[in-house]
Amino acid sequence: MEVIEDGNIMDRIPILLQRDLEYYQKNQTVLSETVCRGVVGGRLDFPRNASFAAVKIVMWLEEEFSIAFQQGSGMFVTQKEEKRDDEVAKTSDPDKFVQLAIKSSDLLLGK
Repeated sequence: MEVIEDGNIMDRIPILLQRDLEYYQKNQTVLSETVCRGVVGGRLDFPRNASFAAVKIVMWLEEEFSIAFQQGSGMFVTQKEEKRDDEVAKTSDPDKFVQLAIKSSDLLLGK
């Protein structure tokens, strides 16, 4: 399934979910991605897999969170990378981020 990586996140999420639904209707299966690569014990090891769309949305929201709040959410362990000169500076409003997260989860849950 082709995924749009550029553009407004609120435009990308409905397109991703629509394509995910079309894939399911055509193939009667959900694309999945491994969430936990290894079992280390504890409740965060499971589920080992999640739908591709859910994983992609979480990654996009994490990126948006980092832009809005100038730091990671703490959900992922990352190493600091040096900012390259050719990177485009993005901005995001924290209030809009919260509304984005709510709307995205409603879309994902089909509400």
